Amino acid sequence: MDTLKKTLCALACAFFPSLIGRMPVLLRQGQAMLLFYYSEYLLYLLLYAVSCFGLIVLYKYLKTSTEKRKFALPFGLTILALTIITLIIVIRSVITMKFPYPSDIVWLFTFHDIFALLLAPSGVLMLVAFRAEINEYWVIFLMIMTGLGLCSLMMLGEFLLKIPGSPLYQLSPVVDMLSGLLFLIIACWFIKETPH
Repeated sequence: MDTLKKTLCALACAFFPSLIGRMPVLLRQGQAMLLFYYSEYLLYLLLYAVSCFGLIVLYKYLKTSTEKRKFALPFGLTILALTIITLIIVIRSVITMKFPYPSDIVWLFTFHDIFALLLAPSGVLMLVAFRAEINEYWVIFLMIMTGLGLCSLMMLGEFLLKIPGSPLYQLSPVVDMLSGLLFLIIACWFIKETPH
């Protein structure tokens, strides 16, 4: 598989952790609660780690193009922020052994949610950098990604305004998952093969 395709597939992993948080509430009850909590955030961390590996490959791929690196920078910073925040949450929770988490790191969850909502818009911006590598159907998918990105920004606004039970905020994991699926679709079918 072409390097760019592999890289986009790795980067798509960053979109899926938020969907894990929407697992059935039953998993969060009883004796399985502690195991589920830690496995949930460890899985987040694993997916973000795969995305970080994709970032390293991406920046090596873009080493000759400063313009493309500028477009990819917001997406890279968003993934790095999510990885660092999740790592801190896991380490602090394991060290203190408090469930579900130590009360002094509640603010980290807020930052995690904000950065997760920024994934789709920054992902759209990064795809703009690769418009030459995406064949003639890229416009359709980029428009869909842009729509999802705008939806994320709306959810971010509602999140910051702290509107309880906002339906848009509840759809956040679905938006992230669809964005990740579109990344995979673009990577697998719409990226031109480049000579090695």
